[in-house]
Amino acid sequence: MTQQSRHIIFDLDGTLLDTEYEVACITADLATEQGCAISADEVFRDFSGLGSREKFTEIAESRGVVLSDATLDTLSRLHEERKGELSKGSTLPVNPHVPETLEDLKQAGDVISLCSSNPTQRSKLCLETAGLSAYFNERVYGPDLVAGRKKPDPASYLLAMEENGSDAANTVVVEDSEPGIVAGKKAHAFVIAYLDPRFGTGVVAEAKKQSFREAGADIVIRDFKDFKAALPQQKPNAPRSRPPKPQF
Repeated sequence: MTQQSRHIIFDLDGTLLDTEYEVACITADLATEQGCAISADEVFRDFSGLGSREKFTEIAESRGVVLSDATLDTLSRLHEERKGELSKGSTLPVNPHVPETLEDLKQAGDVISLCSSNPTQRSKLCLETAGLSAYFNERVYGPDLVAGRKKPDPASYLLAMEENGSDAANTVVVEDSEPGIVAGKKAHAFVIAYLDPRFGTGVVAEAKKQSFREAGADIVIRDFKDFKAALPQQKPNAPRSRPPKPQF
């Protein structure tokens, strides 16, 4: 990668793909079965972006329930199995204007990567099913490549930056949840947050936007048609600012 090239790193569920709400439904069903009654809307609003075990731990704590390690292991396994079934469908919903955005980045010569809390092979399958894999090739990173570390840990972002020779000055992270935003900022990248249209335009949306900003988002967009304008101005002559080297 030359110094002038931008490195754009996308999250998957909820960012490129309109799948985060379906994942929230899976989480809500499993948590409710364990006596932690919660709606998919609440999971989507408050717990998106976390790894499965972390989600169930925090949901249980919010309900005053303590789940055993064995129960958390079972819930995590079932959660991952059901998420895996989503990736095996004949089609996956892509968020509006995502394909055009990726094509514009490709034509501009930008390097495009993906960092997800999904296992790497599942992410690759999702990209293939959604018709987006050609934009990423092998530049797909998951917790299985970084000793199981998931967002808000920046490990996968740091690995993507290391392997693609990018630095903080030319890296943009695109996320839809607070854990991912925190991970991007810990990697010292510029972070664009995508706020799902499901949050509407009222008080809930404003609260979520504020939450994104507090997590470290540099800018919040509601539609990928606004993505190009949200990108920071390139500064090809700026001194290189290397993020911490990943340690696994």
